[in-house]
Amino acid sequence: MIEKLLKYRYIYIVILILLVVFAAIKAPNIEVDTDISQFFHEDDADYTFYQDMKSEFSSQDNLILLGVKHQDSVFNLEFLNKIEALTDSLKQIPNIKKVNSLLTLSYPIKSMFGIIGVPYLKIEDSGKLAYNKKKILGDELPKSFINRQGDALFLWIETEPNLETKPLDKLIGDVNVLRTDYGELTTFLWGGREVIDVSFKNILIKEILTFSFWISIFLCLSLIFIFKKPAAILFPIVLVVVVIILFLGGMVTLGETYKYHV
Repeated sequence: MIEKLLKYRYIYIVILILLVVFAAIKAPNIEVDTDISQFFHEDDADYTFYQDMKSEFSSQDNLILLGVKHQDSVFNLEFLNKIEALTDSLKQIPNIKKVNSLLTLSYPIKSMFGIIGVPYLKIEDSGKLAYNKKKILGDELPKSFINRQGDALFLWIETEPNLETKPLDKLIGDVNVLRTDYGELTTFLWGGREVIDVSFKNILIKEILTFSFWISIFLCLSLIFIFKKPAAILFPIVLVVVVIILFLGGMVTLGETYKYHV
């Protein structure tokens, strides 16, 4: 049996390489399931608590993301005034419940009156834009409202829940009319679930890279202590990378979903 395997080893190596290449192409298309309710039993007290908490927050399907890009920096008074006007116009559209942006975002501070919220941005206080920029780009909370380069803002539009197709289409149409009215602004529109799924996919990629890094370090140290030869670490590391690629590519090919939970 072993002799037959050795006889055709080059064929097996070629097949393995082809499978790895195929899996590597497929792996970026993995789907992420962010619904953690599947990890609870319906009669579980934790499931009831989860449903109660979930009702307090907006569903991913009730969110629309409007991105607005600036050619230089969003920390520009004229640009921020246009964002404020656009936000006010969006709030007038029927079935739009709330519009959140960097202009409505606050951070908590402890005062003599307890915990209070302080706005990240105050348009009327334009003299502090430089300070606001440093704090916004340095804090974790605003990262959902501004990109890393600081040249695009994101407006999170919350719609009324369970909208039928017709009113939802009209809502999207009204938003697109506004985008035309504010033609001097470069805007992009996404569905909330699409954005959330991309975010979780980025988290998944980060976790896989972190896992691969630490497992590689562990293997390297272990094998160096065992074999005393650096060359002995190459095969196990390659094996780990190949297995991860085949696993992710196989999930995509078989239509499986990565269930992300914390």
